[in-house]
Amino acid sequence: MQPERETRIGRCTNGRSRIIRYIQLSPSSSWFERPTGVFVDAEVCHQSGHLKGRFCEDIDTLLVLPAGLRTEACPYHHLVTLSADESHRIYENCANTEPTIQKSWFALPPVWEWYYKQHHPEYKPLPPFKAGCGEDTFQAMQFIYPPMNARIKLPKQLDGSKGFITVELAHSNPNATIFWHLDDTYQAQTQDFHKISLQPAAGKHSLTAVDGEGNTVSTTFFVE
Repeated sequence: MQPERETRIGRCTNGRSRIIRYIQLSPSSSWFERPTGVFVDAEVCHQSGHLKGRFCEDIDTLLVLPAGLRTEACPYHHLVTLSADESHRIYENCANTEPTIQKSWFALPPVWEWYYKQHHPEYKPLPPFKAGCGEDTFQAMQFIYPPMNARIKLPKQLDGSKGFITVELAHSNPNATIFWHLDDTYQAQTQDFHKISLQPAAGKHSLTAVDGEGNTVSTTFFVE
């Protein structure tokens, strides 16, 4: 072992020993006492962290400041009508034609859902409506990038040529096919990972994505 390395290790060991010794010599003390008359109990949705909503089922009771009781109740739990096997949502006009169940469902906007699922594999997106049994009122997809009215400067490549912009979209249905259009001109289609690279000219542009069910989402951006 090199002398310099031995010196560094020795210093680290001595420093750690001093910290442990300091902790051993420190007087013992009780944990912090909870202030009285300051906090109140609040029923909070376990999934969203909002106050308990009408359809929340997994509830935590937490101590909050009184002002916390005036915040918004959970807006992400919805009562949905499902087929007996829970594979499809059923609208009112079909509810009397087949067995159905009603269930509280935690549903996030598509972009939030895209990020949330990366750390919560237990998250289940809403099932699609059964064909002919209703119109989906939930937004099926959202742009991750670019946001509306974004101003973008394209990077330069190593050879000095103009670079690309990578656009990305989140869809609530993992099996969806997306058809991309830039300024009403078809560009590409994607499955699984909805991300493409574009090389638009300077100026204002409109980006539109259409899925296989006909749902459409558009955004506008400016290239400087």
